[in-house]
Amino acid sequence: MWCHVLLGMPVAGLGLFAVFPLPIALPAYLAISALSLFVYWSTYQAMRRPVTTGVEGMIGARAQAMTDLSPRGRIRYGGELWLAEADEPISAGTEVTIQSVDGMRVKVK
Repeated sequence: MWCHVLLGMPVAGLGLFAVFPLPIALPAYLAISALSLFVYWSTYQAMRRPVTTGVEGMIGARAQAMTDLSPRGRIRYGGELWLAEADEPISAGTEVTIQSVDGMRVKVK
């Protein structure tokens, strides 16, 4: 809801020209418009960033094998232990890459 207030700031700023003379209203309006553009640009950049949380953020991430994976074992990712499965045997302590997540089990390489 508050985002709509920010989006309407330049439109609301036009009221400055009805209340104040041009030499005062113009710099104030330009400042409001510049602030609005900064907020719009920051929002646009934030929306374009890749996902870094949840299952989507885990794909391609690095983890460490805590037990031997032959083919199943445990890995540590983000301070948590996960059940993992690998196509080929992996020894404990090896760095692995998360390929996919299925429920509470991850597939690593």
